[in-house]
Amino acid sequence: MKKIDKNFIDTNIDGLISITKEASTKVLSIYNKKEFKKEFKDDGSPLTEADLSANKIIYDGLIHTGIPIVSEETYNRNDPIHNIFWLVDPLDGTKEFVNRTGEFTVNIALIENKNNVFGIVGTPISEKIHFGSSFHNFEKKTDKSSKLRFIVSRSHLSNIENEFFKHLKEHDVDFELIEKGSSLKFCSLAENEADIYVRFGPTSEWDIAAAHAVLRSYGGEVLDLKTSEPLSYAKENEILNNPFVAFRNNSLKDKYFAFISEFYKKLL
Repeated sequence: MKKIDKNFIDTNIDGLISITKEASTKVLSIYNKKEFKKEFKDDGSPLTEADLSANKIIYDGLIHTGIPIVSEETYNRNDPIHNIFWLVDPLDGTKEFVNRTGEFTVNIALIENKNNVFGIVGTPISEKIHFGSSFHNFEKKTDKSSKLRFIVSRSHLSNIENEFFKHLKEHDVDFELIEKGSSLKFCSLAENEADIYVRFGPTSEWDIAAAHAVLRSYGGEVLDLKTSEPLSYAKENEILNNPFVAFRNNSLKDKYFAFISEFYKKLL
C-alpha cells in the first residue's frame, strides 16, 4: 500500500502541475473556438468536449501512480470505495465555460482515509496553478477588509442564500457580496480576496476536494454545517456534500461559524 506523506507529494508535484497545465491548455483551446460540442447529462448539467478531453489527459497522467481514479465523467456509485484515490473534476464550472465567463477550473484531489490530503487547481484563463496539502503551510495574506466579504456563486444564488443575507442585515452585519464561478471561490479565500463562502445547496465531492486542500494550506477551513466538523470525503453511497461554510482563516471561523450554524439549524 502506498504511503501518502510529504515525500510522496514532493516527488509527484512537478508531474501533477504538468498534468494540470496540459489539461488547462486543452480546455482553453476548446474554449477559444467559435463553437464546441456540448450535450446534457441526465441531471440537466452540461457536458462539453473540454470536459472529456481534459479528463483523458488527467487519467493518462495519473494512471502510472497505481492509485485508483474517481472522476466526475466516469463516476459510478456502485464502484467500490477506495481508502486512497484520486478525485478529479476535469472541468469545474462547465456552466461558466458554456456561458464564457472565464471562471472555470481543472481540479485534482488525493483522498486518503476520507481526508483530502492534496489538491491542485488550474485556472485556464489566468494560467494560475494553486496547490496545497496536509503537509504544506503557506504564507497568508493578512490584510483586512472594512466589510465582511462573502463570496457567492456567479451562476446560482438560492432562495435560502438570499434569506441568509437578509438575516445578516437584520443582525447589522456589514458585508459585501463577491461573485465567482467554480472552485475559484476557494482560491479567492486563500488569496484574501474574500472571507467566507456559505453553501446551503448541493455540491459534489469533486467540486470541493481539491480547492478545500488549497484553502487549508493557506490557513482556511471548510466546515460541514450538519456535523460542525471539517468536510470529509469518500462517503458510503453518496457523492454529494452536506451544506458547508468555508472560512479564510480560523479567526473568522471562530467568530462566525456558530452564528451561521444557528441560522442553518432553523431551516431544518
